[in-house]
Amino acid sequence: MIWLGSLLAMKVMLTQKTAGGCVDIGKAPDGRFHVLWRGESLGSADSIPGAMGRASRGPLKKPIDGTDVTLLGVSRNDVDWTAVERRNGK
Repeated sequence: MIWLGSLLAMKVMLTQKTAGGCVDIGKAPDGRFHVLWRGESLGSADSIPGAMGRASRGPLKKPIDGTDVTLLGVSRNDVDWTAVERRNGK
């Protein structure tokens, strides 16, 4: 389980636009990389490629809004992700 303080401290590193909205990958203070949908962590991996893979094919927890992120066409190819640097929720 990830705590609210950790979510807010998470540094968003990558984003990918989809028809449903942006899927982000953020790095938590503990060093894990989280798949983020509208600021909500849907799962984590120990590497950026691992998080990209989870974003594209799962497994992910279901977000509050019920969106199945794996059906949005998220690519696991790193050239399809855009580097960003912002705090989660901003």
